[in-house]
Amino acid sequence: MTTTLTEERQIVLPRKLCAQRKLRTGDHFKVIPDEDDHNVIVLQRVEKRSKDDLLSVLLSCPVKGFMPRIKRRKEPMRKVRL
Repeated sequence: MTTTLTEERQIVLPRKLCAQRKLRTGDHFKVIPDEDDHNVIVLQRVEKRSKDDLLSVLLSCPVKGFMPRIKRRKEPMRKVRL
C-alpha cells in the first residue's frame, strides 16, 4: 500500500488499512520519527481520555481546596427573552 503527502501536509490512509485496524475519523495518533532510518515514520494510535478521567485526575490533586466544587442547581434555569 502506498499513499501521498498533500500540499497541506496531510496523508490519506488507504480504506483497506483503516478497515483492518478499525480506524475512525477523529482518531488521534502520535507521530514517531525513527532516529536510525529517516525513511521510517511510525504512527501510534493515542486513546482519547474521557471527561471522567480528567475529573479523577483533577480530584486527585495533592493541593486540596485549590478549586471549589461547583454546586449544581436543583431547579432548571429560567428562559429569558432578549
